[in-house]
Order: sequence, then C-alpha cells, then structure tokens
Amino acid sequence: MKAQDGVMFLSALLQSPESEMTTADLEEAVRLAGQYSPSAVFNRAAQYWQSVHGERGFYYLGFAKGTRWLAMIRRDEGQLAFEQAAERIRGRR
Repeated sequence: MKAQDGVMFLSALLQSPESEMTTADLEEAVRLAGQYSPSAVFNRAAQYWQSVHGERGFYYLGFAKGTRWLAMIRRDEGQLAFEQAAERIRGRR
C-alpha cells in the first residue's frame, strides 16, 4: 500500500459514526505525524486514541495506522506533501 492511500484509514474513521473520531482527533493525528517518526508515532497514536475513546473495537488500530502513514508521507515525500495529505483528509469531514 502506498502512504497516500494508507492515510485513508483516518478518512474512514472520520466518516464512520461508530468510530467516534472527531476533528480534534484528526488534528492530534496530524500533530503527532508532524512530530514523530513513523515507527514512534504508531504507539503514540494508539495510546492517544485509547486514552480518549477507550478500547472499544479496533478503531485505535485504524487511527494508529493512518497516523503512521501520514508520518511516512512527511518522511518520504516532504513537508509539502504531508500538508497536502492532511488537507485532503480535512476536506473529507
């Protein structure tokens, strides 16, 4: 899977009423992905989700995966591509 496709985990969660993801959660994913490496951000994103939403279902995994893919875009494609990917996700609210 390409990183540009992987960030759709975040879009799917944002559009799913069952996931309880909010725009504040999306902004936290963007903040984390902008600050940490892909390997470090996965655990931080999972911990964030579980602290806010609990462990209901496996939504924390989708959140962590999407955040990791977003961090991979920043690492591999640069800051501009990262910002553009974040804007695309924000536009799907």
